[in-house]
Parts: sequence; structure tokens; C-alpha cells
Amino acid sequence: MIFDGVAVERAIVAAGRSVWDRNRPFTLVVLYPPPARTAEDAARVAVEQAAIERGLPVSMVPLSPVDASGNDLSREALLQMAQRYGGDAVLVGHGDAGSASLQWTLHTNFSSESWSGPLAAGINGAVDTMASVQGGSLAQTEASARVEIDGVTTLTDYANVERMLESVPGVRRANVSAANANVVMFDVVARGGGDAIDHALAGSTHLVRSDASSARLAFQYRP
Repeated sequence: MIFDGVAVERAIVAAGRSVWDRNRPFTLVVLYPPPARTAEDAARVAVEQAAIERGLPVSMVPLSPVDASGNDLSREALLQMAQRYGGDAVLVGHGDAGSASLQWTLHTNFSSESWSGPLAAGINGAVDTMASVQGGSLAQTEASARVEIDGVTTLTDYANVERMLESVPGVRRANVSAANANVVMFDVVARGGGDAIDHALAGSTHLVRSDASSARLAFQYRP
């Protein structure tokens, strides 16, 4: 028996359900305050089991979501910390890991979403949020778009920009086509083409549209 993957995905979308893309965001899970060692092992097992069931690659890491004064770190600060671990998103659970309800917040390159529930609900909420965003573009036709990024001055900037473009829901690939001084041109293939990319990046604080009146996609990179 041979399955037409594209046809199956379109049928699922037509039924009002979401489909995961093959490239799924590696999500770092942070519990705060950190649980005791005995509770930490049990929490890790529960989180990893829920993640396996939902197909989400995760890792529990000892990051602090607050600064030295006890204030919550910004989404941008958390994502910068996550990059050191190779993370694409950060899922923070505030509260006692053994309690029936924690306050969860999912931070991605494009938004922050919050809800409450036990450990498994953290994973389920993250998957439902990210799969819904990715699945919503499946009914659209794949198309290529030229994306110009200004302000790319270092190899680190280049790596960060490429990572952000590849993490846009529906993007299949993002390849460099040209580079001149601080400007890098990417050829991006995504469901919905340039319109979908432009819409997804509207919430990014690091890639800001630099020419809203132009038909081309031109962004300014802000580290």
C-alpha cells in the first residue's frame, strides 16, 4: 500500500485538524522553582513520556526564567539562552512540579502563549499551539520567496537569522543566494510563499520589516 503524503495532509487539514511538519521545534522545558532532586527525576520522566506521545523533541534544562531581582526574563532573553542549548522554543512551568496545576508559558520566535495544568498539560499545550500554527499553512501551495536581511555583520548573526527563517511555520528550506557587505539574500521555500513568511515574521522583534511598501521582503536584523 502506497500513501500520498501530501494528499493525506490536505485531507487532515480539510477535516479541521493540524499536522506536524517533519522539522519540529526542539523545545527546552524549564520548571521554576527547580524541583528537589527526588521530584526532578519523576518530573523528567513525566515530561519526556508526554513529549514522546505527542512527537515533540524536548529536554529539561536548568535555566532560570527570572533575573537576579526575581523579575521574569523577556521572551527574547529566554530564547537567546535557549540557543546555547540548540533550542528553538522555551516552555516554562511555574509552580510546584508535584502539584495538580502549574502556570505554563511557551516562548517561540513569534509569540508567547500561556495556560495552566499539570506536567502533561504543559507538553500538550505546547504541541497544540505549535502544531496549530504549522498545520494552518498546509492548505497553501508551496512557493519560493526572496528575503533580504540587512544588519548581518557576524557569523553569529548569520546563524541566528538562518535559524529564525527555518523556524517559520511552513518553511521547507532557506538557502543563501547572495551576500553583500551586511546584506544577505535568502531563497526561501514555504507554504503560502512570501505572504505567509511576512505574516509569520510580523511578531518577531529581531527581524523588523524595513520596507513595508515594497513587494519584496526586506528586513532589518536587530540582535
